[in-house]
Amino acid sequence: MSRTATPRGSPRGVHNSEIIDLTFLTEDEEIALRSVLEEDLRIQQAEENRLKSLRQHIGQEAMGQSSSRPGTQCARCGTRFGWIFNTGAFCPTCSERVCKSDRLYHSYAHTWMCTLCDKRM
Repeated sequence: MSRTATPRGSPRGVHNSEIIDLTFLTEDEEIALRSVLEEDLRIQQAEENRLKSLRQHIGQEAMGQSSSRPGTQCARCGTRFGWIFNTGAFCPTCSERVCKSDRLYHSYAHTWMCTLCDKRM
């Protein structure tokens, strides 16, 4: 079925050549179809907003990686490393040095990665 009955025009990927005549639908069917299409549009917009927010967050974290003294601070949050405790570890994915709070452990893979790499996956 072509999704041409949206209230705000054609959704992405639908071209004018794909328009189907929906005049045979009853009023109840048209209402049901319209509500499904409106819900789909709402979900698509929410997903686009979520991805946009995630891209901005990743960009902000990536910009915060540089510090005045590399290797002495966490590449994600800027926490200073200690001499004995929380000395930092290098992320196996991006090779940046991160503190304990910026590591996410994955028990199924028996490994960890930094929060930024986890968001990128």
